[in-house]
Amino acid sequence: MVNPVAGLPGKVNSEAIAFTFNHMSPSQRSLENLKLRPFRPLGETALADKPLCVKVPKDVDAWVRSQPNPSAWLRDVIVAAAEQQRQKTE
Repeated sequence: MVNPVAGLPGKVNSEAIAFTFNHMSPSQRSLENLKLRPFRPLGETALADKPLCVKVPKDVDAWVRSQPNPSAWLRDVIVAAAEQQRQKTE
């Protein structure tokens, strides 16, 4: 049986949680046993508590989502652009 809980870090997959919950024995189904952990970054830099969310044109959205790790790619691009802009204003 394949466990579909594996997914992108930081995302809660409700279908995967339901799958996992439904395949637990009745004694394991208590809320105490259903542990949702907050996302922990792989790198050393602490991340903000809230994500930045923006709408982009559909073609850009499709391209970004087709990248191997779109979250990391977006994070790198935003950080680089912010640092560049910050240097211009200082």
